[in-house]
Amino acid sequence: MLYIGISVQSSLENIKLFVDTCQSTPHDDPNDSIYYDIISNGCVKDDSVKIFPTNQTQFNFGLTAYSFIGSYPQVFITCSVILCEADSLDTRCSQDCIDSTNGTGRVRRSMSLESQKHFISQGPLYLAGKTQNNNNLEQNLNLNTVVMSVALIVAVVIFAGALVYKAKMSKVVRYESLPSSGF
Repeated sequence: MLYIGISVQSSLENIKLFVDTCQSTPHDDPNDSIYYDIISNGCVKDDSVKIFPTNQTQFNFGLTAYSFIGSYPQVFITCSVILCEADSLDTRCSQDCIDSTNGTGRVRRSMSLESQKHFISQGPLYLAGKTQNNNNLEQNLNLNTVVMSVALIVAVVIFAGALVYKAKMSKVVRYESLPSSGF
């Protein structure tokens, strides 16, 4: 499991932290075209995500660790968060999950009672044994194995060829001319 915690420290009282989105990318670029949604519009998108109860200025969750398929040894996680007045009912924080697939994506909100989105990024995160150095070492070992195998096969073929040649040469009948005076 990978555990993530987000908290706000502020001199303002009566505020609430809302996690709007969290996504992971294989590069340190939240706008990367390769991404995986963990939380979107306040809705959990990954079945392995477990939200842990906290107070209104913290958000803790866990999910199953993973890596991107391909040559991506690392993962970056970026979340967008909003701070709201805790007791207000007409802020994004009070709306929780807005599932855009069921058509309830628009609700009137009081923008003066909430902040703009703030982006928080964490990474790079590495899955144990998936670092770039390990990948290079595995590739070098694989290449060395191929070279050694080919060299061994070539040596066996040359040795077998020499044995076959020697065997054929031993069966060759040699002729010697006799002097013609002996007839």
